[in-house]
Amino acid sequence: MSFNPLIIGSIQESGAGGFSYSQTGATVANDTTYTKSGNTYRVITWTSSGSLTVSEAVTVDYLVMSGGGGGAGGAGGGGGGAGGMFSLTSHTLSAGTHTITIGAGGAGASQSGVHGGANGSASSFGSVKSTTGGGKGAYAASGFAGGSGGGASGVNYYFNSWSGGSGVAGEGNAGGTGGEWTALAGGGGGGANASGGSGDGYSHVGGAGGAGKYSDIPFAGVSTQYAAGGGGGLNNGSTGGTGGAGGGGNGGNSTRVPASASWYGSGGGGGGTTSHSGGAGYHGIVTVRWIEV
Repeated sequence: MSFNPLIIGSIQESGAGGFSYSQTGATVANDTTYTKSGNTYRVITWTSSGSLTVSEAVTVDYLVMSGGGGGAGGAGGGGGGAGGMFSLTSHTLSAGTHTITIGAGGAGASQSGVHGGANGSASSFGSVKSTTGGGKGAYAASGFAGGSGGGASGVNYYFNSWSGGSGVAGEGNAGGTGGEWTALAGGGGGGANASGGSGDGYSHVGGAGGAGKYSDIPFAGVSTQYAAGGGGGLNNGSTGGTGGAGGGGNGGNSTRVPASASWYGSGGGGGGTTSHSGGAGYHGIVTVRWIEV
């Protein structure tokens, strides 16, 4: 199997039996092969938009992940929800060109003006599959729906707690409820593998972000956690919500600034004090792999 030169951002390869492919948008390092369980896989991971063209139908495994939501600014802001994450094995991909769209992470909200974060943007693999962007964290409101839902705002004293945003079935989970009583404790954003934790105003703890989900489809076949929720902020105390395992940003507290998400598809942390802006969500990815013959 031989490689043609890299030409105008496109990688092309011809294989046995006349099958060939070309792609744009993925780097050379992210268009590679690896061997596992006796099979050699071609795997292409896009971190920016592009395309995949195949000369004939081929059986593929794929993963589509959208951008994570931004955390809310202000006191007791909710964490951003993870971008929707969906994978499928043994899918028959038709011959032709398939457009790859990579969803951006949502911006964290400024502490001034509107405190709610921005939703993550959707990713798609042509007409095969698209997923929903992560829900933004909320300030003084319930969390926003998304692939995984954003965390709700904390509530003070006797007000009813706000609800976390809903997630999309098969893509993610709901955000956490906002805590009430003597602290504004924001709910954590939902993750691909677990719902966001509820803020606890009694114990002064922001809600933890929901955990991300493992997949071995992207990159070189190593099982890695993706698409985690951001932690909820806490305005009165030192225990802002921890970002979900898999790259969710930590929520802020009275001394800690909220963190942006650090890994694909994850949500940003919510604000702890009135001076905090929320953390930003991380962009999504699309991965396609097949067995080389």
